[in-house]
Amino acid sequence: MYKEMEKAGLPSPEYRDVAFMLHATIRNKTNIMNNVADSVADNVIAITRLSSTEQAILNHLQISPELSARELAVLLRRTFGTIQRNINTLKEKGFLQREGSDRSGRWIILKQHPYKE
Repeated sequence: MYKEMEKAGLPSPEYRDVAFMLHATIRNKTNIMNNVADSVADNVIAITRLSSTEQAILNHLQISPELSARELAVLLRRTFGTIQRNINTLKEKGFLQREGSDRSGRWIILKQHPYKE
């Protein structure tokens, strides 16, 4: 692929790993429009690839943003470690942000997701 792109006078493909997903960006001469399309595609992929646990976490935090990871673990009948991993993934995907301390803070949902349980 690198050779073909070079022959065509195009930049090399770009690869990046986002939340355990490989994203490949192939650019042509209209980079401005491609950058916008890539950004939209990244958001669509992130939204459609939420696990059921991630969806459930967002649903609960939308109603009660002050819930802790331990409380979510009890509510969702998952281990604390599983909840922590899913919260970290949601943060990496740009869905969640923590405001305040672990003890008295709250979760801010940055993006809405299309799935409601």
